[in-house]
Amino acid sequence: MGGDGFGVFNLGTPAATLPAVAAELPSIVDSLGRVTIFNSTSVETINLAGRDEDHGRSMVPITLQLLAGCGGAPGLSKALDAIDRVSRLLSVVFSVLYRPAKPVLLVSSPGADAQMPHCDAYPPCTVSDPPRLLGALVAVQVGTRLPLWRRSHTDVLAGARCGGGEPFVVHVPLFACVVFRGDLVHCGAANPSLSFSLPCTCVADCGSEEVVRPGWYVPAPEVAGSCRERVVRVFS
Repeated sequence: MGGDGFGVFNLGTPAATLPAVAAELPSIVDSLGRVTIFNSTSVETINLAGRDEDHGRSMVPITLQLLAGCGGAPGLSKALDAIDRVSRLLSVVFSVLYRPAKPVLLVSSPGADAQMPHCDAYPPCTVSDPPRLLGALVAVQVGTRLPLWRRSHTDVLAGARCGGGEPFVVHVPLFACVVFRGDLVHCGAANPSLSFSLPCTCVADCGSEEVVRPGWYVPAPEVAGSCRERVVRVFS
């Protein structure tokens, strides 16, 4: 990931898997049901941001066991297997044992607004390097995007709650996975049509029971909402 705080990896999933995944997505949502997304359950954060900040988004928790109960969903099962492979790769790269946690199917309704910029983990729980928590987003549809603020983790680690970082949008190739530091500022992209993606976190097994807590982050006013489109290198 380098100093930018993120990297994009090819999962090696055959393109022939796409029709199966496309057919499975709506039925899995109907079978398993959606739950509300909110990046913190603290009363203070809810009162500050409001329950409507994730209006138009919901998520469906998924595991191989849950998919098996819905008939197997072989396409999405391959995507979950790919996340396991990415976790093992990250463990080798960083010499830290990472395990995938809480994979979900993210559902964005037509017309969903961009999410509030936030970090999946906020200091002091991410002061280690490599970070204890990494975010991962698998593209299960063409056109998957992730707005983020490059190098913003350096400001977050210094204690900043606003400003910093270079905004742009990462276009994630189909069946590729963008992996980013838990302290990197990012947000869900606005979507004009119904869209699905597969996010999860990869947590380092460091023997600590420390609670990872998210945090809202306010980009500098002159760059908020001005993310530029970028082509990024994909690692095979």
